[in-house]
Amino acid sequence: MRFVSRFLILLVVAMLPVIAAADPIAIVGTGAFGSFTGTFDFSASSATEGTLVISLTNTSDPANGGFITGFLFNNPGDLTVTNFDPGTYTDFQLVGPESGSPFGDFDFGAALGGDFLGGGSPVTGIAVGDTGTFTFTFSGTGLDQLTSADFFDAFSAGGSQSAAFLVRFKGFENDESDKVPGTVVPEPATMLMMGTGLTALAGIARRKLKR
Repeated sequence: MRFVSRFLILLVVAMLPVIAAADPIAIVGTGAFGSFTGTFDFSASSATEGTLVISLTNTSDPANGGFITGFLFNNPGDLTVTNFDPGTYTDFQLVGPESGSPFGDFDFGAALGGDFLGGGSPVTGIAVGDTGTFTFTFSGTGLDQLTSADFFDAFSAGGSQSAAFLVRFKGFENDESDKVPGTVVPEPATMLMMGTGLTALAGIARRKLKR
């Protein structure tokens, strides 16, 4: 059983780079009141220029409403924002560096009124069931070596908690607000491989117990 446990740990650790390798990547976050799904899609046009497209869908409980009013992420390398396109959500402005207390300080992001913690009227944010798409254009060095997953290796600092991506919600019916970290969703194929491996290991464990 000790051998099986060690092998199981090694299998999971070995699969982690595969989980993070997808590009673009799906993200998800669930908080006390707000929740979202989305995608991170980074592509480099050269070693010095690249574009990140962030898509966010508000999946919060419709009964309590709530709006996405901002989001923050970190610099995975030598990046400078040269252009920001908020799509149809024109009240979102480029922010950063910005506090995402208690999750620490972040390098880049966008928020209503250019203020992540405050911001303008929540109703101009992303409502439940709606999707916003935001495009960041970067300059720097080594951009052709970056992937979408690299943004989730860059964690915030200076707070009681840390996160790679943080979404702000305001305007709930119960007058609450929320800050929800995002995580990467493993690919279905990766999950299938992990499930197959774990099933095989369970079979090995059962056979050892019968001996």
